[in-house]
Amino acid sequence: MLKKLFDKLLGGNTLYYPGCLTKVALPGIEGNYRTLLDRMGIDFITLANDEACCGSPAYNAGYLQDFEDLKERNLALFRRFGVKRIITACPTCAHVFNDHYGKSGIPAEHITATVLAHIGKFSKLPKRKTLTYHDPCHLGRYADGYDAPRRIFGSLGYGLVEMRNAREDSMCCGGGASLRTFNTALAQQIAKLRTGQAADTGAGILVNTCPMCHSQLKEAVEKHYEGKIEALELSELLLRHLR
Repeated sequence: MLKKLFDKLLGGNTLYYPGCLTKVALPGIEGNYRTLLDRMGIDFITLANDEACCGSPAYNAGYLQDFEDLKERNLALFRRFGVKRIITACPTCAHVFNDHYGKSGIPAEHITATVLAHIGKFSKLPKRKTLTYHDPCHLGRYADGYDAPRRIFGSLGYGLVEMRNAREDSMCCGGGASLRTFNTALAQQIAKLRTGQAADTGAGILVNTCPMCHSQLKEAVEKHYEGKIEALELSELLLRHLR
């Protein structure tokens, strides 16, 4: 208790940063992670209405000054609240904080690393089930975050059935690079192809660890593969295993 108090007084806050898509379009997922962080015993803060976009859309669209403005706004906010560590379930936000904010940035950790470090707080399946997993581009290719999710699944008692394209060869969900916005039909075709690969594994569950991927793949599953496979975001799976 005293250590936590001193950490706060000395500016040692851990920030839970849900990211724009989760906060606006997937508030249930945001709430799930608040619950999970509490149950894992992690003392964290949120920025509520003060939170700003990490800047990824502006950066990728070439609006570099707008990105710099967002970066400076965020860094000022982090300093104001004494943030020393960021936990986020959005691989894109983690990538931007770690790779585009430079030495002035705050270390960002994807939630899979957090969960793996506290995996003892979750119960194991009494009977083995199978699932398949979609590697998000920003968690996999950009951050080499292939192993943590798989170790989580194994620790929870699941058998992992890999899709034809997995790990370094994983397909994009179709939602990256604003394709979902500018060419919706193509984005939907890609998502259908990817969820078809998931259904072909025979696994009962498709799990992913990115809000954009979850939105894309859940929509495609409900449209094309209802009853064949269930699309879950990691938090939804973890809530089933809280002790």
